[in-house]
Amino acid sequence: MAGRQTYLSSSVVVTSGNPFSSRKRARNIKFSSSKKRRDEVEEEKRLFVAEPHSDEHDGDYEDMYLLPPGEEGMFLSNAGGDVELCQDLVVTKRKRDDFRTRRDRLLRARAEWQVQMPVLVDMYLAWKATLVEDPDTSGVDRNSRQSETQQQPDMHTLESRGNEAPDSQAPEPGEDGQTQSACPVPEWEVTVVEFFNTSKRSFRHVSTAHYANATLVYNGFLGSSPQKPTVAISLKVLNAYRQLRRACPRLSVQAFVKSLCGLHQIPLKKHLVKQFSDAYDIYLDIQYRIKKLGDSMLGRDTPDWRMHNACAPCLYKLDNEPALKYSLLATMDGNQSLKLIDDAFRNGGVRADGREARTDIWLSPAEVDRFKDETDSTMNTNAGINTVSVDAALAPAPANVGTTYDHDDDIAWLDLSNREDSDKLDASIDVCVERWRNAGPEARKKMFALFAKTGVFVCLCRHGQLLILCDMIRSGELMKYPLAIVHKLMEVYGPDILVGYDIACAFAKTLARSSLGPEARRLRMAGVVPAFHGHGHNRGCQVNWHPLYMDGVGKEDFEGCERCFSESNALAAGTRLSSVFHRQQAIEEFFYFWGEDKHLDSGTFIYHNYRQALNIITDDGKVLASLSAELRVSPADFEEYLKQEREYIHSRKNEPPEVTRKLEYLAALHRLEEASSKLVTANNELHKVEANISGYTTKEVARFRGNRTRAANRYFASDDDCRAYERELQIAERWLPGSTEYQEVSQLWTLREYQRSLDELERLIVQRLFELTKAGMSGTGYKLREKISKALKTRAEAIKKALKRYNDKASKLIPPRPQLTWSEVIDMVNLADFDLLRETRDDIRKQPWAQYSNRRAMNLHYNIKRAHEEIERLNVEIRRLLTFMYDEHVEYHNAVQKASESTPNLVHELKERWRYRNAIHARIAARLEQTSRLPGFTGALTSGVRIGRSATRNDGVPLPSWARGLVEIDSDGDNGSDSGDNDAEQLFEGISSVREANLYVDFIDNLGRHEPA
Repeated sequence: MAGRQTYLSSSVVVTSGNPFSSRKRARNIKFSSSKKRRDEVEEEKRLFVAEPHSDEHDGDYEDMYLLPPGEEGMFLSNAGGDVELCQDLVVTKRKRDDFRTRRDRLLRARAEWQVQMPVLVDMYLAWKATLVEDPDTSGVDRNSRQSETQQQPDMHTLESRGNEAPDSQAPEPGEDGQTQSACPVPEWEVTVVEFFNTSKRSFRHVSTAHYANATLVYNGFLGSSPQKPTVAISLKVLNAYRQLRRACPRLSVQAFVKSLCGLHQIPLKKHLVKQFSDAYDIYLDIQYRIKKLGDSMLGRDTPDWRMHNACAPCLYKLDNEPALKYSLLATMDGNQSLKLIDDAFRNGGVRADGREARTDIWLSPAEVDRFKDETDSTMNTNAGINTVSVDAALAPAPANVGTTYDHDDDIAWLDLSNREDSDKLDASIDVCVERWRNAGPEARKKMFALFAKTGVFVCLCRHGQLLILCDMIRSGELMKYPLAIVHKLMEVYGPDILVGYDIACAFAKTLARSSLGPEARRLRMAGVVPAFHGHGHNRGCQVNWHPLYMDGVGKEDFEGCERCFSESNALAAGTRLSSVFHRQQAIEEFFYFWGEDKHLDSGTFIYHNYRQALNIITDDGKVLASLSAELRVSPADFEEYLKQEREYIHSRKNEPPEVTRKLEYLAALHRLEEASSKLVTANNELHKVEANISGYTTKEVARFRGNRTRAANRYFASDDDCRAYERELQIAERWLPGSTEYQEVSQLWTLREYQRSLDELERLIVQRLFELTKAGMSGTGYKLREKISKALKTRAEAIKKALKRYNDKASKLIPPRPQLTWSEVIDMVNLADFDLLRETRDDIRKQPWAQYSNRRAMNLHYNIKRAHEEIERLNVEIRRLLTFMYDEHVEYHNAVQKASESTPNLVHELKERWRYRNAIHARIAARLEQTSRLPGFTGALTSGVRIGRSATRNDGVPLPSWARGLVEIDSDGDNGSDSGDNDAEQLFEGISSVREANLYVDFIDNLGRHEPA
């Protein structure tokens, strides 16, 4: 055997196949080259994949890879390993490659959930409709309660179980994603998670259910996976988390699951959080789909229905109601707390999520980006282009056709057609905008690259209801966001809208020059600066944009966005690292419950505002009467004071060019005087050195000569500057310190230095105001609060130094200006006081409107005027709110009747929502009745008919329980009625006196404090 080869020959024929089948295949294996062997193996794999499935064979398919009996010795050799070599080369291993990714699995799961969703909604409604009221047994399968197994799982049951049950426990999905109609097993076991315990429970499939989750939902549970769930979470637990997060938006899924694990004595694992999060997403999807069904029954599925009905007191307009100057008071602002980290800065690949927002509260990025170039076009507008006037775009205008208002034409709006006035007012606006930029941290300008979304820009009505919002994407608070918001407001709400914005003074200019300018003028869009933010603007801005001096705004402060952000900021910790969908979902949930709370508080809002307005009229009225008698002024004088102040600020010019050049000439003379002094000193030092040159080294002599040369050069340069100014100003003889011209311009120089010291003091005060506000803001962390406290201490020292410089400059003026003390500066909250100190060449201290007593009386006058406007608006809002409450009662009544015929399972859900809304309206009605008992109430607790709604639509519908306790308060005792001394007329049947009405309202109010039976 020495001459025999110890390896396979060049060609071997191997016959393989199923011994029980006649089908055979001959394989010709050649080992002449390694490449050819690899090609043969690849071809063998391809042929194997192309063969029929192994289930089509009659026997064990493993036998096809064995040699026929008696031929095993063909591959034996002294070296050994021939059989193994042949099997490695010939036999195709049964290892199946899994090319699926986590993204594929998630997309398949979501697709399967969407297929099941209609069935899950039906089962949820069926569960709610047949829910047993007993809290210990509700949510348990009514058909199989006796056959349940209540076994407490092992501590690590949830950790050791995945999301998938054995294949026999639920129907298999087909190739198209649809579940097959194969009958499932009659009973299977699932680990259910409830609030205080975790147990194993057996379920029997509902006869009409083709999905395991459909059966679970019908029994009050929801699985964490679409197919073959092994873990199910109680719907009550999911609802509890939703309501807990309503009260505490900061509560995350992980925190809630951790608390459940503590209750169940189970260690927290990450996959438990994932299971709960997936189930909660599906639960919310079910809730939103049910809400959509209910809204369809209620007739609330028309375009922009939510925006048209977001706030009943603001938007539920009635026939024949008193006309208001502004049909809607809104406020808008950007918030940079609800950021989203860009995926580029996170580990791993981007996982696509096809889910989108469920509600219509968002403006799409496309709707916002259509205005992205408006600011650039505004900046590029030159004097040769026909400009528009902002007073036409934002000036107040009549609220309704046929009703006129006397507008104050003397208001110094931004009139861009007047180039000189435009430049001056532009400078005034720049001061306002710069103040906000100075108050912001510098790091904000450098962090936008980290965030895909840098916050939200929201618009609220005066009652706090959300009107619309949009995401701020990779940018700060650009002008395209308020432009998009204003465009949507005009599109939906029409004319006479007043919008509050922090920098409304600057935004008005952008709006007027944008593509929205003509439409804004036609619809009489107006702007206002919020009350608190208005104190950070200069006086020239305040007299035009502050709500105290604007007719028709009432006592609204337009600071609703700040109150909203103080609540929504709690979402930031849980949304910055979430997915786009989960961030949107959290924001939508927050504003849904925020709207519910604001509607509940609408009665309280009206009550407090009515009481505040009455107190202002009573208390401030007494003070104003006393001051008016002392100062011998009248309301007409106060109107004239404001007009004069506006005219003064509007006419106040910058320094004329010739004055500026004279000040520059004076500065050149100062430089020349200083250079001359230094040149004399350098000459004297050099003469001393040259007189005793032997006592100095060559280097020292060169240094003195160099000093003298540099001083001479500075002197000649300064002298040349002075000669140039003298030629320009045509000054024949150079000014000397004792000359008249020198003294006059020196006074102007001193006034300029005084104004600069005042600017510095004002800047520090502005920063102090905002730091104090941030330090006391809810949600400010300990470290940030400490940092602000340290900054305040440093700011205090800087303010003291700036105050010292100010007093020094003020004392040099002729006549000297009043000195400020530390206590006066620290207590200063109205920055308009600084503008009164900032005098130019005209002395206004003797003007009546600049006197402190007159200004105080003027502010009292306008405060009382705004209080009367507030009462006028509240009287309208009371009737709107009552009408909305009653109309909604009618809509629910009709929807229940309609659903009982077409969708019986939806009836219970509608009745439950109806009962909850009635409980809310009982509280609102009680507040409105409490408002009607205020001394000085001038409204009426009567309902009306909404514009466009049939007056007979409510016929035949019984009154709600809360409405039977309301009575109409006739505030006009001498209106000629026959009621005599009885000033209460019965509005609804069943109540015959005010006392009975009050007792009944109190009873209803107490009922509203408890859970409805």
